[in-house]
Amino acid sequence: EFAAALYSEDSQWYRVQILEIFQSSQQANVCFIDFGNSELVSFTNIRPLNPKFATLAAQGVQCRLASIQPIDSEWSDESFQLFSELVGDSLVMMKLKEIGEFYLVVSEAIIESGTNLTEEMVK
Repeated sequence: EFAAALYSEDSQWYRVQILEIFQSSQQANVCFIDFGNSELVSFTNIRPLNPKFATLAAQGVQCRLASIQPIDSEWSDESFQLFSELVGDSLVMMKLKEIGEFYLVVSEAIIESGTNLTEEMVK
């Protein structure tokens, strides 16, 4: 189900997909479909989405960096932290390698500062 929700960081309204509803706390877990982040939002900060905005494709797309994997079965907290610090709110230029079933596989990702994200993540 698509809606509009108030984002806590900047108090602006964005398109969301409702992922889970928690009646007891009057909140919903939503994904901001044009950015890819998610958060819990109070029902009072969720509104119906104007139908003309529901037909636009989501701008946030899940991607994976090709040729790198976590050392263990999952990425460490340190890896998540490094990734967040490197990318932040930056634009990232990517070379598409392939289209997976649920995500894009990227062979190269360059942050607007010129940093090669793939190289930094394997250091």
